[in-house]
Amino acid sequence: MNTLNNILDKVEEALNKLYEKDQYLIHSEKNNHVSERSITHKLGAYLTPLFEEYDVDCEYNRFGYEGKFVEKLKQNVIPDIIIHKRGKRNNFIAIEVKTWWNKSKVSADKDKLTELTKSKYNYEYGISLVINKSRDKVSKVIFSKGKELKI
Repeated sequence: MNTLNNILDKVEEALNKLYEKDQYLIHSEKNNHVSERSITHKLGAYLTPLFEEYDVDCEYNRFGYEGKFVEKLKQNVIPDIIIHKRGKRNNFIAIEVKTWWNKSKVSADKDKLTELTKSKYNYEYGISLVINKSRDKVSKVIFSKGKELKI
């Protein structure tokens, strides 16, 4: 059963694995890092076995035959990671990730998740993550029905 607490436990498990196995992608000596897409790909890979009944995709840009348009941003959006059923209008979770070196657009991510959880896209949950250099500094904001949840 996918209660919110169960979902958050699975996200935490995937984040733990990301920091355990792929710290180099996030932060290495002299403040080096790789692209955000490399990190979201690995996080998506760690989420996949935890959500076996769904498909986990990175940079998925379709809603049927059209893109996902967010009116407030006046643009099509492509969530970093989605947990859904391909080919059906069964959208479960949209995840937006920002990294410690690129935190400036977190508010745009929150706008995306607000829209994706309240509109025709019908994601049950949206999760905004900020990946920091250390695991204990990761921040997480959850959305449902277009509203930020207090967790």
